[in-house]
Amino acid sequence: MNNNYIEKEELVKEWEKWRDSGDKPETRTISERLGEMIYLIAVKLLTKRHFVRYPQDVKDELAQEGCLKCIKSLKNIDPKKGSVFAYLTMTCWSAFMNYLVRYYK
Repeated sequence: MNNNYIEKEELVKEWEKWRDSGDKPETRTISERLGEMIYLIAVKLLTKRHFVRYPQDVKDELAQEGCLKCIKSLKNIDPKKGSVFAYLTMTCWSAFMNYLVRYYK
């Protein structure tokens, strides 16, 4: 993985390492690499046209919310139903929308 691109196969391998690191999701350990990938997905998603006009402090909060939601939902990923990358991206998107609804309520 370079600084701006995630290999989907590498993401799946890191997720599988996480899945195999413990019996229960609460006891599993997230590798630094997987954490970097999740953060990169969140930050890159913030460059889309829907989010470019928000102030940087709101973008930082959005990235944190997206990462937190992705980490909490790692246990729900089923690679047979779809791509791990797509699941994490949509989880970030959902977290962003939920945060913005609460923020601007």
